[in-house]
Amino acid sequence: MTHSFYLVMHLSGVFLILTGLSGFTIRTLVSPSDADSRSWKRATAITHGVGMLLALVGGFGMLARLQINWPWPSWVLVKFCIWILLGLSMSAAKRKRIAKFWWWIAPLLAMIALISAVYKY
Repeated sequence: MTHSFYLVMHLSGVFLILTGLSGFTIRTLVSPSDADSRSWKRATAITHGVGMLLALVGGFGMLARLQINWPWPSWVLVKFCIWILLGLSMSAAKRKRIAKFWWWIAPLLAMIALISAVYKY
């Protein structure tokens, strides 16, 4: 596979992660109690999980294509730590107070990951 393929996979994963987390956060903040709400909870969780997988596979595919091996540069470690935080964010966003926090922090973390990758910090 080419570097461009892995880049598209990685960015698609990031978009799905943020979409799933946003949907879950809105659901938590609105706190509906009907049966339809449970199906949306499942849909947002699946979207988030698929995004996590695509971001991980695409990211490691790009690392392989760029021939970046262990020990990873600091920008890769930053992006990996952000990936872990975004993965944990779904379970943390079940509470309204924390959901409000993640509504603002998740896009900020994505921007930090983007900046670290572009500028190789």
